[in-house]
Amino acid sequence: MPLFSEFMSDLSQRRGIRRMPDGSRVTYRLRLHGSAAITVMTDELDPAASARAISEAWPVPPAAGAYGEFMRIALRFNRSALHHLDAGILQDPANPGQFRLTWFVPALARPGAEWSQQLRLFGKLTDQAWKTMPSPAQVAGPRRAPVEDAGQVIFMP
Repeated sequence: MPLFSEFMSDLSQRRGIRRMPDGSRVTYRLRLHGSAAITVMTDELDPAASARAISEAWPVPPAAGAYGEFMRIALRFNRSALHHLDAGILQDPANPGQFRLTWFVPALARPGAEWSQQLRLFGKLTDQAWKTMPSPAQVAGPRRAPVEDAGQVIFMP
């Protein structure tokens, strides 16, 4: 039963996933279920250290009212996601202006099939988060339909 870091190293060799080493940290970037693109970070020198998987980032909504709604939706999503994995939508520590779906992978030895199933589950959660969370275009509000006379100028002498 491998640790998650060993599972990812083996998976990258079998599937040809590009590894980006940075000291002892190794970053894997892969596309999972649907259109979910995720980044997985492990520590090869300390395989017992917990790993982390993150999704693409959502920008912080610009308006105060939109921010509150964004946080309510994120909280509701997190409550649901925690029933499946130790994952949730969190503020990105490297860029506080963004949020990411983050999975804190436990430093446990599990069968490879179980790690594979949990990685696929994280991909499904990522796809669901992208469907559930408001995008910046949705936060801006509804666009008005163009009016027929919108380009007309009224001349008054």
